[in-house]
Amino acid sequence: MKKLTRLVSGFLSAALIFEFAVPGVQQYIAAADETIESMSMVIKSGFEKYETEIDITKFGIYYTGDKEKDGESAARIQEVISYVYSDPELFYLKTDNTYKINFRLDENNNQYIFDSVSVNYLNTYEEVIPLKEEFNNKVDEIIDKEFNDGMTELQKVLKAHDYLALNTKYDTTGEIPDYNGGSSAYDVLVCGNGVCQGYAQAFNVLMDRLGMESIMVTSRDMNHAWNLVSVDGEWYHIDATWDDPTPDRKGLVNHKYFMLSDEAISQKGEYRDYTHYSWDSKGFKATSTKYDNAFWGAVSTEMFIENGKWYYVDRNGVYSTYVEATGETNTFVSVCEENWPVYGATDGSYYLDKYTTLIVSGNTIYFNTPTQIYSMKLDGSEKRGLQYINPYDVQGYVYGLTLKDNVLYAVIKQDPKDEGTLYEAMNLELDKFTVIDMLQQTIDSLAEGQSATVQMDTETIVPAAAIESMKDRDITITLDLGDYNWKLSGKKIDEAKDLNLEIKQDQGIIPDDMLNSILDRKSQAVELNLTHNGPFGLKADINYDLGEKFAENVAVLYYYNEANNTMDELDFMMVDRFGKIDITLEHASSYALVLRDMRAPDDPITDEPEKPPQVEEPEVTTTPVTSEPETVITESTSESTVTMGELVPSYVLGDANMDGIVDLMDLSTVSLVTLNEATLEGDAYLAADVNRDGKVNLQDITMLKQYVMNKISSFE
Repeated sequence: MKKLTRLVSGFLSAALIFEFAVPGVQQYIAAADETIESMSMVIKSGFEKYETEIDITKFGIYYTGDKEKDGESAARIQEVISYVYSDPELFYLKTDNTYKINFRLDENNNQYIFDSVSVNYLNTYEEVIPLKEEFNNKVDEIIDKEFNDGMTELQKVLKAHDYLALNTKYDTTGEIPDYNGGSSAYDVLVCGNGVCQGYAQAFNVLMDRLGMESIMVTSRDMNHAWNLVSVDGEWYHIDATWDDPTPDRKGLVNHKYFMLSDEAISQKGEYRDYTHYSWDSKGFKATSTKYDNAFWGAVSTEMFIENGKWYYVDRNGVYSTYVEATGETNTFVSVCEENWPVYGATDGSYYLDKYTTLIVSGNTIYFNTPTQIYSMKLDGSEKRGLQYINPYDVQGYVYGLTLKDNVLYAVIKQDPKDEGTLYEAMNLELDKFTVIDMLQQTIDSLAEGQSATVQMDTETIVPAAAIESMKDRDITITLDLGDYNWKLSGKKIDEAKDLNLEIKQDQGIIPDDMLNSILDRKSQAVELNLTHNGPFGLKADINYDLGEKFAENVAVLYYYNEANNTMDELDFMMVDRFGKIDITLEHASSYALVLRDMRAPDDPITDEPEKPPQVEEPEVTTTPVTSEPETVITESTSESTVTMGELVPSYVLGDANMDGIVDLMDLSTVSLVTLNEATLEGDAYLAADVNRDGKVNLQDITMLKQYVMNKISSFE
């Protein structure tokens, strides 16, 4: 019997790009034509077996000779072939890009019937067996590792979206080795690179294996493909391709085009710079606007899900959670206040954005700053420094973290737009990295002239071995304990011994009468009690946070000398505008800071005293004083007393620089003397001691300031 053959369709590659993919389209085909749905299964089975002619006789589609009817029949078959060919599970098919729809004479009714589809394969079934096995193993691995039965549909979509962006490199050149030029699910999931169609196909595979509906949406005008996914009965747009930064940036994934309605994806938004348009979704509509303005638009790192909560850090370095059941977001703490320096810059320039990423493992969160890796609990508590990464050693700063097989890697870059390299930081199972381990590693990694900060958290003891490894070296370590930090310089270490960093405030160790001896009615004292016993063996610079209420106060530091039962004045300093103060100490004891607010319009120390009640004074008889002092001689049986008129001193009180004028220059001079940056002798010292207590100190500065500002008319 003669078989007639007609070429119905040409290049499948074009159809592949602009058709959509399984499984969601099954729903569309079933609604449109049950015959097409059934035929798709037959043709797919034939492709899977590498049949060169796939029998479709049983569908009873006849050739009538009517151009319009026959064209419709051929179009239906062509649609099925294109649909099946675009199945992401059939990535391995290689054909000559043509297929034929054949028809023959049906002798039972003497009519021509469409009986088969002819395909020419360019590879063999034996060749694709290992490819299919590799592909399926990879999909199974992803499903087992990234998903669990307790996830909601939204959580599954999030995880699939983030996985694709984090583990795929967008092929901008077409030169990366793969199987289908980046357009297949195999290229994305196995090879790790792809183009938009590959991302969309891979997303469909993951959704299919998870039992969810999704389709590939295409736009000829944009030459672009993405997905529609059904979540809780509503359709939403997902574009994992556009949420994957290019050039590829390890550890980063945007959420600008995640879970959007038709309306939102077709418009620019707060975080969306581009629009989607002219797409073909085969009748599916995304009408729900529920997530159009969701918080995740500001999140450019992976989000983690534990016990129904989403954990994430936004672009400002703020750590928060999202409770899906209630839609509530809770902000815990800003995990990074630091800015990322411009690598190699000498002018102190930095980037405005934060490049902190979170990694959640069990009940622990790991995150980064430009030079350190930290951990904390899920509730934002117990922040601990884990590892310092020297930017000079790794040739860049830490721009994020990524976790692979329980190994935590830091993403090292010199520029935020770089792809970055991975630096192996620690194995979360094997490396139980302690704060002291990190401190020692940091000390060992520093070159001469370098400095670093180590977060000590609740660890307060620095072992002598660590201090010994710093001794005589030109390095500086800042030990951050939250409300205060210790700065240790290798050049200021005389003897290495264990150092207890703990400082407690207002423990009541200094007796009240001792504190009262250095206070007046409008000054305040803060007692600092150091836990360390005896000398440090080094000179330490301590920065202590007193709180904003003491900002820009003047402070005098006193040492409680228990042996002599005295309060010994040690130093004079200013509190900065943030309420922090720098103190240099060499031994442990209890200290007191006497604080006075120099910003107050009425200085608390030198306010005029309250006027006492008027009392009647006895009348006094005065004797006029002549130009010469009168000498009064009083006879006594035992001795004679000579009283002379008052002598005028040879200096002006307050004129510390002895220029004859009491002004700002004198205030500056007295301040320098108090700071031990200048000395005064003789009459100059007497002039500076305006309160006449025999010492030049803070009280003299305060009174002199009031005098210069015309708030008092004399020093009496």
